[in-house]
Amino acid sequence: MAAADANGANAVWKPNYVMVQHMDNAYNANQVDSVGNYDCAPTGLDSGDMVAGQIDNGIHLDSSTEYLDCGDIDELDSAGKYTISTWYKRNDSTGDHVYFGKGSSAANNMRTFIFNTSHYWFYPVNDSGIIHATDKHVDTDGHNLSLVFNGSGADNAERMQMYIEGAEEAVTYSGTIA
Repeated sequence: MAAADANGANAVWKPNYVMVQHMDNAYNANQVDSVGNYDCAPTGLDSGDMVAGQIDNGIHLDSSTEYLDCGDIDELDSAGKYTISTWYKRNDSTGDHVYFGKGSSAANNMRTFIFNTSHYWFYPVNDSGIIHATDKHVDTDGHNLSLVFNGSGADNAERMQMYIEGAEEAVTYSGTIA
């Protein structure tokens, strides 16, 4: 079932969803949040950046000056639980590729990226710790990446997990994920 527009979101998305992006608007228009909380404003995109996605459309971010600004997602600042998930397809297997970002300082950071072609790194809010996995997908195929923080447990492995293609990844942790 799909909502006819963002205003029909309550018929599709559960009330605890904070944001759902489908990247189905024009390159120079806001990408409308299907839940209705956080539309994302494009910066630096051109008409060639709209591409076929895993489902419907996608956006090709091909430089460090192209991004979508979704504002400060306050719900993540002190969330006891959250899941972040994306479909991604790299256009090459070199360089840094940022998939999520939050804030520009350590006090408000949340970012996930592939670094030096072979690793996933995730820095939760407030840089409380780091989760790291060696990338098994150093290619240009489409993949699904999900990060799940359940906020409880005796150690990092119980508090946060990383999944690629739905399979839990073996990860290492630095610091304490809180």
